[in-house]
Amino acid sequence: MFKINSVYIENNKNSIEKLPPTRFLNFLSQNFAQFTQIKEVNDLEKLEKARNRLLLIESSICSNQSALEMIENLALKNADSIYIVLITNRYQNSSNDNNENNENLNSERIVGMIDHNWSDEYLLKSLQHIISIIKILNSYQKLKEKEKSYLAESEKLVEVNVNNAMLIAEIEQKNKLIALAKRDIQNLQDNLDEGFMLIDNKGTILPQWSKAIIKLFNCDTPEGKNIFDLLEYDEIKKQTQLTWLESLFSEEISFSDLKELGPKNYFNTIKNIYIELDYRVIRNEHNKIEKLIVIAVDHTMEIELQEQIKRDAEWTRAILGAMSDRDGFKDFLEQTTEQISEIEKMLSPGHFDKDHCFRLAHSIKGNAGLMHLLALFNSAKELENQLHLIDNTTHTNDDEEKNSGLKALTEPLEKLKMTYQETLDNMNAINSEIIHGKKSKNFDGDQLESWYTLLTNNLGKDHILAQDFKNYFILDDFHSMFPKYSNLIEGLSEKFFKNISYLLENFTIPIVSDAYKPFVNSLVHIFRNSIDHGIETPEERLALNKPEVGQIKVSAKQASNQLILAIEDDGKGINPELLRKKLLEKNILQQEKLSTLSDPEIIQYIFHPGFSTKEVVSDISGRGVGLDAVRYECEKLKGSITVESITGKGTKFIFVLPLLQN
Repeated sequence: MFKINSVYIENNKNSIEKLPPTRFLNFLSQNFAQFTQIKEVNDLEKLEKARNRLLLIESSICSNQSALEMIENLALKNADSIYIVLITNRYQNSSNDNNENNENLNSERIVGMIDHNWSDEYLLKSLQHIISIIKILNSYQKLKEKEKSYLAESEKLVEVNVNNAMLIAEIEQKNKLIALAKRDIQNLQDNLDEGFMLIDNKGTILPQWSKAIIKLFNCDTPEGKNIFDLLEYDEIKKQTQLTWLESLFSEEISFSDLKELGPKNYFNTIKNIYIELDYRVIRNEHNKIEKLIVIAVDHTMEIELQEQIKRDAEWTRAILGAMSDRDGFKDFLEQTTEQISEIEKMLSPGHFDKDHCFRLAHSIKGNAGLMHLLALFNSAKELENQLHLIDNTTHTNDDEEKNSGLKALTEPLEKLKMTYQETLDNMNAINSEIIHGKKSKNFDGDQLESWYTLLTNNLGKDHILAQDFKNYFILDDFHSMFPKYSNLIEGLSEKFFKNISYLLENFTIPIVSDAYKPFVNSLVHIFRNSIDHGIETPEERLALNKPEVGQIKVSAKQASNQLILAIEDDGKGINPELLRKKLLEKNILQQEKLSTLSDPEIIQYIFHPGFSTKEVVSDISGRGVGLDAVRYECEKLKGSITVESITGKGTKFIFVLPLLQN
C-alpha cells in the first residue's frame, strides 16, 4: 500500500513548495470540482514535457493507511475530477525518507505529479492506475538501462557478427576454392589414362577412385570390391597378397622394401590389356599408414608396340635366314607340310596316336623357333597345349568322350594350318624363289638320279667319274646340316642370360641329306634342353670353378657303314636320383624295377614319352616330348641313341646311324 510522506507543489514563483499531506488533501477536496476537462493518460512523451510544473508525491509502503484510503476513495468516487500530468520514476535512492525538510527532489522517490497548470489535463482513473503506470515507468526506466546495456552488447555482438560474417564469407570463399580445386583435380584424374584408387588394410577399394579404373579393369564400379578380386587372383594368391598388405600397413619392414613384393602388373590376354601397378601411402597424424594409393597405368600400347617390334625383328631374321639357307628353309617347309598332314589324318577315332601327335606338334614348334617364325611357333604351341588338355580323355573307353577330345583339336589345328599358309604367302610376296626356286645345285633330283644311273651302268659305281658326279651332285656333307643351330644357341643363350659357345668340329661325311633331314631337324630339342636346364648361368659356373662360358659341341665320324654323331655340353649333367623319383611319381617304373637299374640305365629313360624332370613347362622345354621326338626320328633311320652323363660335369648324346649314301 502507499503512504503519503510529503507533497511538493510548484508555486507562482516557479519554485517548489513543500506541503504537508493534510494540506494536500484539503487542496484536493477544495479544487477537484474545478477540473472539468478530462484526457486519458496515454502519452508518455507529453508527460515528460510537463516535468517542471509538477506536484510531487513521494510514497512508500507502510502500515498507516488512513491518508491512502482517503486518496483511494477520492480517486475511486471522483475518477473524472483528479488530474495527473506525469507519473515518473525520476529518482535516486533516498538517503533519508523521513526528512520532511529535505528540499533536494533528486533524493526523494517521486511517485506522482499533479499539474497546477490546467492547460494540459490528464485523467487519473484510479489509484491502481497510478500504481500500474508507476510500474510501467519503472519498467521503462529499467528497460532504458537495459537498452543501453543491450545496445552496448548489441554493438559488441554486431562487431562479433560482422567478424563472424567476414570469417564465414572467407571460409565460404575458401570452400568454393577448395571445391573448385577438388573439381579440377577430379576432372584431371578423370581425364588421365592413369587410374587411381584408395584401399584400406584389407584390400577394400574406398570411395576415392578415378573413372579410368572402370575402363582399365572393365568394371561397373570398383568401390567396395577387393583389389585382388579386381586383379582376378585365385583364393590362394589372394590370401598371399592379403598377408603382404597386412605387413605393409604394420610397417614392420619399411614400405619401400615391401612395395617391391606387391602386385606389379595385371595382364589379361582375353581383354588384351596390360596394366602396370605402383603404390603410394597416405599417413595419419601419428605418421602411420592409413590408406594405400594404387596407381594403375595402361601400358598395353607400349607392350603391343614392343611385341610388334619383336615380331618384326623375328620376321626379318626369318627372311634373312631363309634367304641365306634356301635349301634348309625349303626342307623345313616340306617337313612341316608333311607333319601337319600327318596330324590331320590322325584326328579320327581309331587312328589317333597321342604320343606321335605330341612329337609332331613339338617338332613343328621347335623348328619354327629355329627359323624365327614366331607366329607359327605360337600356333604349334597352342596345338601342343590342347593335346596336353585332352590327354586323359583319349584314354577313356567312352567313345563320346574320346570324340569330344579329338574335336577339341580341330580349332588349334586349323589355326596352325592358316598360320602356316600365311607364312608361305608372306615369304612368297617377298621372294618367291625362297619357296618355289630350285635348290642350290639347280638340277631336278630325279634328273640327277637318272644321270647317275646312266653313268654307273656304263662306267661302274667305282669309276672315278661316277664317284665325282655322286659326291658333287647327289651327296651333301653331313657337316653342312649343323651351322644353322648357331643362331638358335645364340638367341636362347641371350634369353636365359647365359653365355654359351657353339663348337662345330670339322668333319666331312658325304650323305644323302634328304634322308637325314627329319632327324637333324629334331635335334633342336637336344639343343634347347641343354640351354634351358643343362648349362648353368655364368654366376653358377664361376661358383663351381667352371669357365664362365659354357659349351655345346657337335662332332661326327664315319665308321665303316655307320655314321656316329655326338652332341655334348659341359653343364650340370643329369641327376639319376631325381630321375628315379620322377619315374616313380609318374608311375613309369615300380620301386622293385628301379632298385635293379644302374644309374646309366636309369638315365636312358629321359627318352620315355611324356617324361620330364622340369617342374615348370616353358616355351623351350618341360613337356617331356622333345627327346621322345629325337628318339622317334633316330629309330626311323634304324639308328640307336645313348646318353652319358656325369652330375656336375655334363651330358653327351651319342647317335649311331646307318651311313646313307645311295
